[in-house]
Amino acid sequence: MTLHEPATLATDYVLTALSAGCAWRLRRIAAPTTLPGRWWGRALAFTAAGSFAGGSWHGFQAGLPASVASLLWLTAMLLLGLTSAAMMLALVHELAPPAARTVWANIVWLKFSAFTAVALFHSEYIVVICDYGSAMLMLAACAALTRRRWRPWMLGAVGLSVLAALIQQLRWAPAPWFNHNDLYHLVQGLAIWLFFLGGQRLGSNPKIHPDSSC
Repeated sequence: MTLHEPATLATDYVLTALSAGCAWRLRRIAAPTTLPGRWWGRALAFTAAGSFAGGSWHGFQAGLPASVASLLWLTAMLLLGLTSAAMMLALVHELAPPAARTVWANIVWLKFSAFTAVALFHSEYIVVICDYGSAMLMLAACAALTRRRWRPWMLGAVGLSVLAALIQQLRWAPAPWFNHNDLYHLVQGLAIWLFFLGGQRLGSNPKIHPDSSC
């Protein structure tokens, strides 16, 4: 089988390994009863699975039947949509009053259902970026408006994610053999690391200052 876009496959697989390692580590160090940390670990695990599927599509799609390649790409998109949903559910359990969590969780799953419906008919990566971007916008707003210990890490990760999306959509390529997708993956890898550092602080010692409000 011919290998297509080897640098993209390699950087996607590096992102897979990093995300999976962070998810595993977060699962080990986060309190088992801390729902925000558990959902954040799931978000990193979905990121790993989505990166693996996306890298496999970039690397092998030229040698796959069209139907198989399309299914692989759709799988990657849906896994990244689950990443967005898991991040939002972590925020729901971190910030929403207990009585309102079911309502907000239902809204998150409704958003994921809408994303899935769109992804079935529009397979462009911009659909993923819009869905993920809405999650980043919500995360940035929550981080900016609260004094939680995870605030600086999450804001840094969101900033890097925005930069990565710009690189991908504007097709900034450092070299012919290292394209915009490859650079996107490297920048997103830095964001994943900051997301991991922020995820360690979810659900514990919630405020930076005793007099801060949530």
